[in-house]
Amino acid sequence: SFFEEQGPIRVLSADKLLLVDVDNKTLDRITVKLFNPSLDDFLYVDNVTLYSDNPEIAKIVILTNLRSKQQFNVSSGELVISGLDYVREYETVLKTLRYDNSADETGNFIKILSVIASDGILNSNETFIYINVSEVNDAPSINLSIPIIRS
Repeated sequence: SFFEEQGPIRVLSADKLLLVDVDNKTLDRITVKLFNPSLDDFLYVDNVTLYSDNPEIAKIVILTNLRSKQQFNVSSGELVISGLDYVREYETVLKTLRYDNSADETGNFIKILSVIASDGILNSNETFIYINVSEVNDAPSINLSIPIIRS
């Protein structure tokens, strides 16, 4: 579950992820698709994130432990992690997949993600992840430093 203003959450439970290719030791890419993305949504892995000021430009993330690159495209909702590397490296990186939403008032809904791995020739089955997004009732605030004018 994701709560408004909580900050990024890990999407996958490490003990529930098994990435396998029975006839290849390497993968070419993993694509994570966020359905119905908003400009406030963001997906990333590995905690090394560079943001673009322009929401129309893909947000670029540089990985430190995988000889690859990833890009999250805000418009399409796709996070593509690409580059030839061992399956176990992709599994390690996928375990760090995080979701964030920077909106102050998110609303209550379910975000749906799909994940597909590819060895460069064939794609895996499509797996789905569901994230419950909940807004939080913000407390009212009062500022006593502003002078009160009485008439």
